[in-house]
Amino acid sequence: MSKTTNNKIIAVYGSLRQNHGNWRYILNCDPIKTEVVEIPFKMISLGSFPGLIPSDELNKITIELYNVDPKTYARVEMLEGWPSFYQKALIPTSMGEIEIYVLESPRYQSGYDSVESGDWNEFYKRRYETV
Repeated sequence: MSKTTNNKIIAVYGSLRQNHGNWRYILNCDPIKTEVVEIPFKMISLGSFPGLIPSDELNKITIELYNVDPKTYARVEMLEGWPSFYQKALIPTSMGEIEIYVLESPRYQSGYDSVESGDWNEFYKRRYETV
């Protein structure tokens, strides 16, 4: 993918991560890095994908950063149901403040499994894959 000034860096933490079901949406984009950030959100499981909800504490969340072109960015926004399902927040990363999709509706504050590790890969493998 060519790096143009119209490209955007996004942070993903769930089904858009490498080797998960929606990775195909950003498969041809430039991966930058995987890192763990400490942010005021905690990860919950909504079944086959996670969400980040606001938290009073900082939590470690594993993210992947991708450089995406405008067309791919628009497709990701549609996939994430922005702004009716997911909202956006800026989080600090090693590359500066980057957009991430979060769930701010109070209805997600209870009744969902917490992903204590903050790493969807680890949670997903333990929960859904058999060895």
